[in-house]
Amino acid sequence: MPCGTLVRIIRPCQSPLVVGTPGVGWGAEGQVDGSGRPPLARRLDGPDMADPNYSADRGQARVPEDNQDMPPLGGPGSDPCEGEGCPPGAPPEYGSGRARVSPCPTCVGSRESIDPSSRSTVVSGGLPPTNDEDLEIGWTYTSAVPFRSSKLGSQWGASVFKAVMAVGDPEGAWARVTTCGGGNRRYDGSGAGQYDPVDADISTTLTKNLDDTWTERTIWGRQWDYDSGGNLITYTDRRGRVYTHAYDGSGRLETVTGPNARAHTFTYDANGWLAGIEDPAGRETAFTHGANGQLLSVTTPNLCITSYTYETSGWPAGALTSITSPEGHTRTIVYDGASSTPIATIDAEGQRTTFTYADSNTSAITDALGHIWTTTYSNGRKLTTVDPLGQTTSFAYDANGRTESVTDATGARVTYTYNASSGTLATETNPLGKVTSYTYDANNFVTGVVDPLGHRVTYTNDANGNRLTMQDPLGNVTTYTYTTDGLVETIEDPLGNVTSYTYNAERQIETVEDPLGQVTTYTYDAYGNRSGVENPLGSVSTTTYDAMNRMTGTEDALGNRVTYTYDNLGNVRTITDPLGAVTTHAYNSRGLLETLTDALGNMTTYSYDLADRQVAVTDPLGEITTTVYDAAGRVIAAENPLGQTTTFSYDAAGRRRTVKDARGYVTTFTHDLAGRLIETMDAVGNVTTLVYDDAGQPIATVDPLGNRTTTLYDGAGRVIATENPLGQRTTYAYDARGSRTAVTDAGGAITTHAYDAAGRLSASVDPAGYRTTTVYDAAGRVQALAQPEGRRTTYAYDAAGRRIAVQDGTGQLTTTVYDAASRVEATVDALDYRTTHVYDAVGRRTAVVDAQGNRTTTAYDAASHPTVLVDALGQRTTQGYDVVGRLHTIRDARGNLTTLWYDGVGRPRVTVDALGHRTTNVYDGAGRRTRVENARGYRTTYVYDDAGRQTAEVDGLGRRTSLSYDAAGRVRTRTDARGYVTTYSYDAVGRVTGQVYPDGSRVTQVYDARGLRVALQDGSGTTTYTYDGARRARTVEVAGRGPLTYSYDAADRLVGIVDYDGGANTYAYDARNGLTSLVNPLGERTTYQYDPVGRVTTQTYANGSTARHAYNAAGWVTQVAHRKSDASVLETFDYTYDAVGNPTQLAEASG
Repeated sequence: MPCGTLVRIIRPCQSPLVVGTPGVGWGAEGQVDGSGRPPLARRLDGPDMADPNYSADRGQARVPEDNQDMPPLGGPGSDPCEGEGCPPGAPPEYGSGRARVSPCPTCVGSRESIDPSSRSTVVSGGLPPTNDEDLEIGWTYTSAVPFRSSKLGSQWGASVFKAVMAVGDPEGAWARVTTCGGGNRRYDGSGAGQYDPVDADISTTLTKNLDDTWTERTIWGRQWDYDSGGNLITYTDRRGRVYTHAYDGSGRLETVTGPNARAHTFTYDANGWLAGIEDPAGRETAFTHGANGQLLSVTTPNLCITSYTYETSGWPAGALTSITSPEGHTRTIVYDGASSTPIATIDAEGQRTTFTYADSNTSAITDALGHIWTTTYSNGRKLTTVDPLGQTTSFAYDANGRTESVTDATGARVTYTYNASSGTLATETNPLGKVTSYTYDANNFVTGVVDPLGHRVTYTNDANGNRLTMQDPLGNVTTYTYTTDGLVETIEDPLGNVTSYTYNAERQIETVEDPLGQVTTYTYDAYGNRSGVENPLGSVSTTTYDAMNRMTGTEDALGNRVTYTYDNLGNVRTITDPLGAVTTHAYNSRGLLETLTDALGNMTTYSYDLADRQVAVTDPLGEITTTVYDAAGRVIAAENPLGQTTTFSYDAAGRRRTVKDARGYVTTFTHDLAGRLIETMDAVGNVTTLVYDDAGQPIATVDPLGNRTTTLYDGAGRVIATENPLGQRTTYAYDARGSRTAVTDAGGAITTHAYDAAGRLSASVDPAGYRTTTVYDAAGRVQALAQPEGRRTTYAYDAAGRRIAVQDGTGQLTTTVYDAASRVEATVDALDYRTTHVYDAVGRRTAVVDAQGNRTTTAYDAASHPTVLVDALGQRTTQGYDVVGRLHTIRDARGNLTTLWYDGVGRPRVTVDALGHRTTNVYDGAGRRTRVENARGYRTTYVYDDAGRQTAEVDGLGRRTSLSYDAAGRVRTRTDARGYVTTYSYDAVGRVTGQVYPDGSRVTQVYDARGLRVALQDGSGTTTYTYDGARRARTVEVAGRGPLTYSYDAADRLVGIVDYDGGANTYAYDARNGLTSLVNPLGERTTYQYDPVGRVTTQTYANGSTARHAYNAAGWVTQVAHRKSDASVLETFDYTYDAVGNPTQLAEASG
């Protein structure tokens, strides 16, 4: 797995203090949605596998909230736990059984932020996830909510402590319920025990039952039941799975048990504060508290400790003032001294972010670089955001507080409407006025989506929201079935092919059976991480994890293992490959990668500005590449180690407007209101235009000359035709599953494709009816390829899935051997001759040894540029590079030096050879070469049309050759320096069918449906061609003469030619495809012998005479000896060479 992925995702103990800088997935409040809720992260389970129970488009249509992020499924009116990051005893489902992960992806840790909308410090954390069906526990601190407390500590709330907190006075006037994150929500009584949320959300209700118990429900079927004391007793998801809370005699939560009977256990200290949580896998997280209940520390199962301190005197008493990470890095929060309003944060390196509040509805964030973001609010909802460049995004809401429109800084507006009864999204209208609409069933699950072109995707769902069918706009139906627990059991595609799933007792996917009956099996560790994958052939790969769910190793079926270690913040510290080579990472106090050191000690260094943006990279040679950002965090300049700078500008919506290269040439981009690229203008003013349909699909490209290429789509968005500027059309057909089944070219020739039940290409038939078939093994790898004329190639693989053998149609076998790091260690040909490859510790190939033991080597610099190449004779070629890593000098074995220079964008500009001869290239603003000047001063110039096609070439003597083109970009005429014109014509597929030369002579060519030339007619007559199914020439017949006939073996080798007079020439080969004999029509045989590396050593003629060849280690011929049949020498030729292989002497001797 790439280190970057691990660094970004696996941070088990990190405690970043995140301020609300918008533009990277966070709203201006510093939260995902401005609510003080922590963002979610998808769980990392090891080897990737598509989980059929995780569906990002199942259930309610997704609607942007005021920060333009997408909320969880379930609707714009939020479920009591939607978006909170932590469930009240169970994970709210993303459709069908996929659990939501905890707020901190794989750990107990801390994520901090400042929420300017509530003027509050918000800190959140959570347990490492276990089985997907288990409870996932999170907690949240909020400084601005003094009553927000639980057994976790003063002003701390936890998902498991969700409860009906209070009832208003007079009795029944209102109720307050803690949310999943530990906050609270008020419901006002509407009579008969019914309560409605005061935030106008119509998707949730609270009921006080006749026995004084309470029930909270969503319109999507989730339900929370509370006892008469307000304690949460059960949570029931929309498929009926129940999570049960049990309490001890003191009313403290003791266990939470999921539907799989796995339980979390809670323990308390002597003062009644939460002391520990043990998850079902036996991992314990510990908490300590101060005398007045303040949470002081959280200790993870791997003993990482995050600690908290609070204000002990003055105001605000008890407010959280600092957080110290397990690495000892402390982040500090500063308050205004009169309330719990945070006014600054200071990180471990002293970087300060400040928060100011102009009035009750306006806030501003100033980062450590002085960049300011301003936000205005109304009723806690964001109205406008202004970035540091003054660009404003505005939001509008309906009477129920739902997003009604979002308008960006260019004035482009997206609007939304909702269904009155349920609050579900009804329509979305883009800035161009194009509408997408949604329909729902009685349970408020999506039943249809209609795009702006009127194409409708239709769904049916059961009462629990599980999708039963999906029908695309063409009527193709995919069907789903479920287990009694609501997990996907089968998926049947529109062609009737069924994929089946089984589950273990923990409700994790255990097997996946494809439509061909091939079964893949999965196993899991005690923490719910996928630890093993067994493919249908029985090969097993494994993954191991530590107690914090961090991947510690992967092992393939052959036992080759890669291991990972981590620092206390969960950043990857080392990666060790199967050969023991170690790559090391180091980080700064903010958890950003600072150095990367390879197994040879070569170090790359990364530098950042105060906003944590990467501003410089120093490679192992010390060369520095820098990046500059504007106040909104966009890249505005990049400078290479030569000081050559590329600059960028943006429009008000943040889309790239221009790119100026190091030479000052500018390319300009234009977008429409929907943000789509509609025009590109190069540096010389040539404009290419893109056109879209109402669904946003590109339907036409117009080049700078006005030539238009169009694309057509079917209702499912698949390309069904393309048409060039001449109106010549290629069409495409698909099966119900969407696999392409036929291509008809502009000439009417049809190629068809067939697929197996697993959707893999199984056969292709060309326009002449010849068939190519592909056979797969149980693991889905190509096992055999059967081509026309009986040609068959087979492949074999090792347990790790690497191709180790290829056998051609004649049975000749070539094998490949790999090292533990899956690099090619050796190749063995059909004659058992072996070529060996050697690598250094970082995987660079340093030597190749051929079958005769001749060795060539390569040495590298610290930046992995090949610097020294030594051939089998020991001759050295050295290469030097400029600071950007481009080849700059080449010195051959004789010491001859060639030097290359480049322009500002990396194109070859000047080349100087060993004699000092200089060749210069000149380019125009569009990057086209316009002039080449050689060492004698002769210039060749090139001219182009607006579409970038070369229209003329003028050599150093002023001789001009011109070209003209048709609308499809094909050469129409060629005019030479004498003014003579050659004209070309084409068929609908673009093949040359005619050439008319300056003297009026004409050549005509005819092709078959496969595009093979079958006739050529010129002034001397007609030549015809026939071919076999493998597209090999079978006969060639010239007018007035008999045909030449060709024959081949199963390995595509020419084995016979029958000439015009009927004479036969036959050819034979060795297993390595070397020609071993040639027999002419007179029966005279010539034979050939080879050395282990495939060079001819002896050629024996029909009369018994021979020619023997000798070579040096570099493969250069050193002697050719001609001998009579009695072995006596006729003559010899001896060759000598200089160090770079130029022949310097030929010595001839007669026998």
